[in-house]
Amino acid sequence: MAALAFDGVARLWICVLVVMCAGCSGKRRVEHPNQVWLSEIKIEGNHAIEDDDLIPGLALERARRDGRGTDPYQLTVDTKRIRGAYLRLGFFDVQVDARIDREDNAEIVVFTVVEGPRLKAAVSITGLPPEVSEAAVRGKLGIKDGQPFDYGLYEDGKDIVKAMVEEAGYPYLDLDDSVVTVDKPKGVAAASYRVTLLGPRAAFGDVTITGVDAGGDLERAIRGRLMFRTGEPYSPKALVETQRALYDLQRFSQVRIEPDRTGLGATVPITIGVTVVSRHELHSGGGFGYDAQNYEARVRGGFWYVPLDYPLWTLSSDARVAASFPSVDDLQWRIRVIGSAHRHEMFRPYLQGQVDVGIDYFALDAYTAAGPIVRLFASGPLGVRWLTGQLGWAFSYFDFSDIDPAIDPVTAAKLGLRGQERNGRFEQSIAAERRDNPLDPRRGFYIGVRVSEGTYIAGGAFDYLEIQPDLRFYIPIRSLVLAGRARGGTILGDVPVTERFFMGGAQSHRGFAPRTLSPSITAIVDGEEHSVRIGGETFLETGLELRIPIGDIGVKYGLTLFLDGGDVPADTDKLDLTNLHWAAGAGVYIKLGGFKIRVDVGHRLNRTGPGEPYYDPDPLIDFLENTSFSLGVGETF
Repeated sequence: MAALAFDGVARLWICVLVVMCAGCSGKRRVEHPNQVWLSEIKIEGNHAIEDDDLIPGLALERARRDGRGTDPYQLTVDTKRIRGAYLRLGFFDVQVDARIDREDNAEIVVFTVVEGPRLKAAVSITGLPPEVSEAAVRGKLGIKDGQPFDYGLYEDGKDIVKAMVEEAGYPYLDLDDSVVTVDKPKGVAAASYRVTLLGPRAAFGDVTITGVDAGGDLERAIRGRLMFRTGEPYSPKALVETQRALYDLQRFSQVRIEPDRTGLGATVPITIGVTVVSRHELHSGGGFGYDAQNYEARVRGGFWYVPLDYPLWTLSSDARVAASFPSVDDLQWRIRVIGSAHRHEMFRPYLQGQVDVGIDYFALDAYTAAGPIVRLFASGPLGVRWLTGQLGWAFSYFDFSDIDPAIDPVTAAKLGLRGQERNGRFEQSIAAERRDNPLDPRRGFYIGVRVSEGTYIAGGAFDYLEIQPDLRFYIPIRSLVLAGRARGGTILGDVPVTERFFMGGAQSHRGFAPRTLSPSITAIVDGEEHSVRIGGETFLETGLELRIPIGDIGVKYGLTLFLDGGDVPADTDKLDLTNLHWAAGAGVYIKLGGFKIRVDVGHRLNRTGPGEPYYDPDPLIDFLENTSFSLGVGETF
């Protein structure tokens, strides 16, 4: 079984690599008698700028890839282009010459560079208003006194100076008199920023809103999300934050915020124009997952609808069906159908409320459960937008069937598999979202805690406390990203069997297949030893991975190196932090249409001996049994 799984995944990896290699292939030159063609481009004498930073941008490089000869005009343009690259870095005495060497019909273009000295920057800033300190501006600038001059940093500095002056309340200014003066004998490039104020310090004026009914719910919602008020000092940052807040309302496909700065007056009128999204939408999708233990196919469909007279309400339905194939003879279904009513701006801006009612059906190794589920919750920011909280109530009532024969009646009663499960609970969560992009983060962190209290007051038959903390961080290292995660959970008191914890899979511990890192029950069934996974009362999961972008072949692709650790013991007091399951591995990924598709392989590093899952005395089989392959969509965390 392990060999078959390995062979299937190997074929999958080969297909991925073939596609990536195919994308890297370029056009081949077709040779003809007496045809002259450009075979190579060389650059000599360059030290400050690498070949890889110069050659790809040359017009002759495109000619070389296409199998064409050297165009004299392109040669002249590329000579100037290389010289311009050096001038932008402060090499004002640079000399660039070009020649063409021949080897039979093959041409070799050689650019010779004499770099000369690189000038140092001397930065001056004049004309700042009293509210903006020169020291603060210099601290923001990328170009510094005494450091090598860089035109790119100098031009970026104009945007920085302009933004800081505008943020101080001065919307009317220009930097047209800013210049760079070169003093070659002193080895200095004097970079000046000269601010000219064209009008007074200004405040926000009246706000006009177009695209929605005057006085209606949407206009009130827009005004409730403004990050400024009439009479407050003018601030471009407040306009950007307002636009983001209006998009977050999920009611507008386009938001245009236009300050009127034509009058050069003491107030700046603001016009906000919005385009309302469609009031209804159908959606559908599907997918296929694979790992060494399981195949899974998924389909999803639903709709949402916004009532015309209640534009802050969304009525929706969502149906999800998944079929898992742990083996040829075993098929496990998971079906969930949910109807929802969602209310934006409930009682006050940013406060949202939602009601979910549905039916859940899922088949696991140990049992099959089916029944209704209900959930009510409200969420919103807690003082600042990046800190959010949620309060809610949830209820589920499941009937159990197909209980695995390894679970005897005494154990079934202990687990709560008595025929039905009535679980009512109150839920609270708080999260600090400080990532630059939650879907594709490069820097920042996320901290969250979710707490649930099962109680008779909530309509349940269980009395328990569940706590799940979650910490994630992201550190950019040039183009790479170092990402880490630590999360866990525990249930104190009565433990509903449907709330027990499992780990493993593409979004979890990648040393195990989905849900296979779990306590199990072993019994003799029909004369043979049989095990079934039942989940644990606590879990701990940690991970560290290095995300390495490699290139772009029409789709971006790269590698991931990771180390995953964790455990799911049967009881809380059996969690041993010094003896977690550890797995190391690597993966390849592509980014296609906004989705990141990953193929990961993880190998368990410890706890692989007798008594542990997947142990086999044959070294090769044991290695394969303790190696897990997974296909995932999106970031791991």
